[in-house]
Amino acid sequence: MLTVAKLRNLEDERFYSVLDVALDIRAELDFNENRIIIPLNRSVIRYNILYPTHGINMIERYCQLRWKAAEFLKSEDTCRRLNG
Repeated sequence: MLTVAKLRNLEDERFYSVLDVALDIRAELDFNENRIIIPLNRSVIRYNILYPTHGINMIERYCQLRWKAAEFLKSEDTCRRLNG
Protein backbone atom coordinates (compact mmCIF):
# COMPACT_ATOMS: atom_id res chain seq x y z
CA MET A 1 0.00 0.00 0.00
CA LEU A 2 1.32 3.42 -0.96
CA THR A 3 1.60 5.66 2.07
CA VAL A 4 2.48 9.31 2.55
CA ALA A 5 5.63 8.18 4.39
CA LYS A 6 6.80 6.21 1.34
CA LEU A 7 6.25 9.24 -0.90
CA ARG A 8 8.12 11.51 1.52
CA ASN A 9 11.11 9.17 1.44
CA LEU A 10 11.46 9.46 -2.33
CA GLU A 11 14.13 11.81 -3.62
CA ASP A 12 13.15 14.72 -5.87
CA GLU A 13 13.46 12.98 -9.26
CA ARG A 14 11.77 9.85 -8.05
CA PHE A 15 8.94 11.74 -6.36
CA TYR A 16 8.21 13.78 -9.46
CA SER A 17 8.41 10.74 -11.73
CA VAL A 18 5.85 8.92 -9.56
CA LEU A 19 3.62 11.99 -9.55
CA ASP A 20 4.00 12.37 -13.32
CA VAL A 21 2.96 8.78 -14.02
CA ALA A 22 0.18 8.88 -11.41
CA LEU A 23 -1.31 11.91 -13.17
CA ASP A 24 -1.23 10.03 -16.47
CA ILE A 25 -2.96 7.04 -14.87
CA ARG A 26 -5.58 9.30 -13.32
CA ALA A 27 -6.25 10.93 -16.69
CA GLU A 28 -6.79 7.51 -18.27
CA LEU A 29 -9.13 6.47 -15.47
CA ASP A 30 -11.11 9.71 -15.83
CA PHE A 31 -12.10 8.49 -19.29
CA ASN A 32 -13.07 5.08 -17.88
CA GLU A 33 -10.41 3.30 -19.91
CA ASN A 34 -10.27 -0.44 -19.20
CA ARG A 35 -6.73 -0.69 -20.46
CA ILE A 36 -4.42 2.02 -19.21
CA ILE A 37 -1.70 3.03 -21.67
CA ILE A 38 1.01 5.30 -20.35
CA PRO A 39 3.67 6.54 -22.78
CA LEU A 40 7.26 6.37 -21.61
CA ASN A 41 8.11 9.62 -23.39
CA ARG A 42 5.53 12.39 -23.15
CA SER A 43 5.47 15.20 -25.70
CA VAL A 44 4.85 17.74 -22.91
CA ILE A 45 7.15 17.54 -19.90
CA ARG A 46 5.39 18.46 -16.66
CA TYR A 47 8.42 18.75 -14.39
CA ASN A 48 11.73 20.17 -15.56
CA ILE A 49 13.63 18.18 -12.94
CA LEU A 50 12.81 15.04 -14.95
CA TYR A 51 14.05 16.46 -18.26
CA PRO A 52 16.37 19.41 -17.53
CA THR A 53 17.98 19.63 -21.00
CA HIS A 54 17.31 18.14 -24.41
CA GLY A 55 19.53 15.26 -25.49
CA ILE A 56 19.54 11.55 -26.19
CA ASN A 57 20.80 10.74 -22.70
CA MET A 58 18.07 12.88 -21.16
CA ILE A 59 15.38 11.12 -23.19
CA GLU A 60 16.64 7.75 -21.99
CA ARG A 61 16.87 8.97 -18.39
CA TYR A 62 13.34 10.42 -18.54
CA CYS A 63 11.92 7.18 -19.92
CA GLN A 64 13.73 5.12 -17.29
CA LEU A 65 12.39 7.32 -14.49
CA ARG A 66 8.84 6.96 -15.82
CA TRP A 67 9.22 3.19 -16.27
CA LYS A 68 10.48 2.76 -12.72
CA ALA A 69 7.72 5.00 -11.40
CA ALA A 70 5.09 2.91 -13.21
CA GLU A 71 6.58 -0.28 -11.78
CA PHE A 72 6.62 1.28 -8.31
CA LEU A 73 2.95 2.27 -8.59
CA LYS A 74 2.05 -1.15 -9.94
CA SER A 75 3.79 -2.85 -7.03
CA GLU A 76 1.86 -0.61 -4.63
CA ASP A 77 -1.42 -1.50 -6.39
CA THR A 78 -2.16 2.18 -6.81
CA CYS A 79 -4.24 2.08 -10.01
CA ARG A 80 -7.19 0.50 -8.27
CA ARG A 81 -7.17 3.09 -5.47
CA LEU A 82 -6.74 6.05 -7.84
CA ASN A 83 -9.99 5.05 -9.48
CA GLY A 84 -11.89 4.86 -6.20
